[in-house]
Amino acid sequence: MFTIIMYGCLLSDELLGLTDYYGAVLSRRGLAKRECEFRTSKLSLILDFIRTIGIPESIKTELSSAIIHAWRLQVPEQTLVQREEELKRAVGSLNSIKSVAKWMDLCKGKISASQINFKVLSDLPISPCDLRPEDVPKIYDMLKQVRECCISIADSSLMPMPKAEHS
Repeated sequence: MFTIIMYGCLLSDELLGLTDYYGAVLSRRGLAKRECEFRTSKLSLILDFIRTIGIPESIKTELSSAIIHAWRLQVPEQTLVQREEELKRAVGSLNSIKSVAKWMDLCKGKISASQINFKVLSDLPISPCDLRPEDVPKIYDMLKQVRECCISIADSSLMPMPKAEHS
């Protein structure tokens, strides 16, 4: 039986813990009205999920640093109604990641770490309005490269091993 273990615990447990924690953080009454607190919580959520997945440390550091550098704590052109919609999308992202973590528990041995990494990265609630406009292409390109790397690793793990040549 195959399980994904990181830092002494199951990755699914780590993801479930984070989704529960951020579910509680994002469900606080009036959070959307407190823009800086909401945006800080959303940034922390994104960084924690990047930290949790199994990608090389150098890529985690580079991606996290780029996101922090580009992050906007205030988005003055966004209304309260738009921020409430953004909050709903962030909760939807958490629910999607939670579903993946639960699926991991049910399908032990049928999912690879690369597939999990891809899914979590795809579900991160990052939108262009979160970032300084000049940094949006760079961040999205970095995310795309990491997801493509996850796909290529997952694809190679599905391919049969090459046969050894006999002399």
